[in-house]
Amino acid sequence: MPGSKNASGLNNPINESQGGTNAQNFTQARINMSLARVYDSQTASYTALAADLNKFIRFSGAGPFALNLTAAATLGSQWALTVRNDTTSDLSINPSGGELINGLALLELEPSASLNIFCSGTAFFTEGLVTAVGADRALSNLANVAINESLLPTADLAVDLGTPALRWNNLYTQNISTSETAADTTVIGAFDVDDALFTPFITLTANNTATCALASAVTSVTQAVSDNSTKIATTAYADAAAAAGGANIQLSNLGTTSINANLIPSADVTRNFGSPSKRWNNLYTQNISTSETAAATTVIGAWDVDGAALTPFITLTANNTPTCALASSVTAVTQAIADNSTKLATTAYADAAAGGGGASIGKIYPITFGGFSN
Repeated sequence: MPGSKNASGLNNPINESQGGTNAQNFTQARINMSLARVYDSQTASYTALAADLNKFIRFSGAGPFALNLTAAATLGSQWALTVRNDTTSDLSINPSGGELINGLALLELEPSASLNIFCSGTAFFTEGLVTAVGADRALSNLANVAINESLLPTADLAVDLGTPALRWNNLYTQNISTSETAADTTVIGAFDVDDALFTPFITLTANNTATCALASAVTSVTQAVSDNSTKIATTAYADAAAAAGGANIQLSNLGTTSINANLIPSADVTRNFGSPSKRWNNLYTQNISTSETAAATTVIGAWDVDGAALTPFITLTANNTPTCALASSVTAVTQAIADNSTKLATTAYADAAAGGGGASIGKIYPITFGGFSN
């Protein structure tokens, strides 16, 4: 029987019916595969056998299907075949047991693609197009995985995980965070039922001082009154707390109170108790006093009717020797003559006291006796 030349140009016997049984290497096997090819069609998953040596196996139909490879030791180092995927899904190529193909446990062949598979006796290798390793493009063939790389989108904010109609069940993560770019936001919200509007409820914003803003529509569970914890308080809780005894901002819900702390303004001489049009009824106090700062004054006076000027009547002044000055317009009740007490005397009292009990001062005339003057 005539021989054929191998890739080296040497005469080696080649069994054409076996398609490369006598091939010495993958190059020779590839040459031999061009001889006496056998077409085989599959419309379901199939396991390649030793008898499929040198076959051209074409998969068709909807898929997804798998080409399972018999153990490499069974097929031997001279075994090879070609496979084409004419299904509408990726075709899985699975070595037997823990064996590998191109150093991997699984290959995926995309639709309309083909490749050659070679067996070394212990593993498998391919020549041609392979679209993915391990998982198919739809990630529909995953087992429990341990991903060892970060999964990154092609561009910032360009790719979604899931859709409004196809959602992931649970998300387990250490952090949900914004990017590190100033003013970038991460929003937690909800779609309305016709997917027309997205309502943000929690907005995280990246900045030198990052912020977390709750929308006004966010609600919570109303806690029991006087919970006094770090739980979120609702408006209902605040209203109930105020009604139960707490004062509101306007202090308009006060009952009889027993204040147990000093009431102090935020800065000296900047806040008022009452106003010219809204006055307190009575002031009960032990002392009305100046501050302890030298020359600081406390003034008791009255406004004119249009509120344009305050007229001081009594001025208290702080100093090493404090003073109390009455304005000249201050008046008092005129006491009875000779009251002689610690009551205040008016000018009328003083005038009456001077005119009613002492000698008046007038001219002094000389006394004349019989023509003689003295």
